[in-house]
Amino acid sequence: MVEHVLHAEPVVDHDGCDKRNRGAHQKVKVKQLDERNEHAPVDAKGDKTHDSELEELLGMRLCQCLAHVITSNALMNRAEDTLELLQGKRKVFAKNYTNSPNFQELIRKR
Repeated sequence: MVEHVLHAEPVVDHDGCDKRNRGAHQKVKVKQLDERNEHAPVDAKGDKTHDSELEELLGMRLCQCLAHVITSNALMNRAEDTLELLQGKRKVFAKNYTNSPNFQELIRKR
């Protein structure tokens, strides 16, 4: 799972009066941290939270399901169904995914 950038950084180098000498590999400039954190995930409220990580994971899972259906259709010579799926017809997606042999096998295993 992807950690939030601020949680993953060991040290922020603020050029302060820190008496402890840390290794150079542990220091991060504040400006660099801000630039890297600029594209951090944001949830619906506009907050940078761990909930946005869940949204990312769910989005990735949906992409995996779509890729699986497209691949299954292509392998089973169902080019017309695949074309309809790519054109955004959700009923075709639901029908093909729930009726696919791989999905039925998954249900039997559970």
